[in-house]
Amino acid sequence: MAKLTTENMQGIPQPYTPFKLMNADLKKFLAVKSEYPEAPIVEDTDINTLEVYWYLVSSEKREASYNIINMKTGLALTAKNSTSVKTEVYMQTLEEFDENQLWVFIPASFFSFGFYRVQNYSARVELTTKAVENGNSVTTFVLGDGPEIFELQWRFKFSVGDRQGIPPPSTPFRLMNYEHQRFVFGEDKVVFLRDALNNLLEQQFRLVAPPFLSKLRQTYMIQNLQTKGFVTDDGAADGKLKTLQLAEKDVEDERQYWIIVPSKEFAGGFRLRNVKTQGYLLNGPTHLGNQLSTLGSIKEWPDQVWIFSLVLPALE
Repeated sequence: MAKLTTENMQGIPQPYTPFKLMNADLKKFLAVKSEYPEAPIVEDTDINTLEVYWYLVSSEKREASYNIINMKTGLALTAKNSTSVKTEVYMQTLEEFDENQLWVFIPASFFSFGFYRVQNYSARVELTTKAVENGNSVTTFVLGDGPEIFELQWRFKFSVGDRQGIPPPSTPFRLMNYEHQRFVFGEDKVVFLRDALNNLLEQQFRLVAPPFLSKLRQTYMIQNLQTKGFVTDDGAADGKLKTLQLAEKDVEDERQYWIIVPSKEFAGGFRLRNVKTQGYLLNGPTHLGNQLSTLGSIKEWPDQVWIFSLVLPALE
């Protein structure tokens, strides 16, 4: 399973941590489009869609080198020689031993901290952009000893919560109980736990950033990808055990909003607290067996603690 982590000491994301990569000159983000998945571009808007999110896979062969994988397609950023003097950038299926898919991040020396040059390990070129008729494409610049230029600078950007290990909005994930290592899944309008891991959408969820309630930090709606229903606390703020339901989206129903609270007792875990009822997501018990519930509690229990596991297309 791919567990979210923070950046390393150099500011480069740890493997499997989603990020956006912004060109310093254009203030645009590295992205792909569904209609042309093989051709990377830079996108104007800073949005929470999988097309603009990437993650790194660390090379076991070359130290400090990484594959750069798109969250939407699972394809790897690749530098290929199209002619004897020209190198282009493509998106291709991840190949374990293809050094054209390995990239190195070099901290910029001339600009402020946080900017990097993105260099290909094999082709000896670095990532840049160029204007084309329908926007901006991604291309390469031959490595040299000349001065650093802004067009070659890139910066990592994270969604709110990424550094703590919370998935960015729209990114598919599984939710595993810390104590019993069982997975949440949605069936019809009910949320249950299951022992076995599978690749079905019933076990996959995504966070949806709310259109309001912005005053509540780390507050999200949670949608099941199979049923399209939203996890809803079916109860009142009375401190009693309550069951969960998958309901149609209702942006005015605070029972569909959850605050994600990093655990103080269990490393890498989180508690999910309902905005309306203040109950914490709990691994049972209920009269329906493995159906999930919530219960108000100040003291942390391992039954209340959960781990996010990203669904990464290249690794499934």
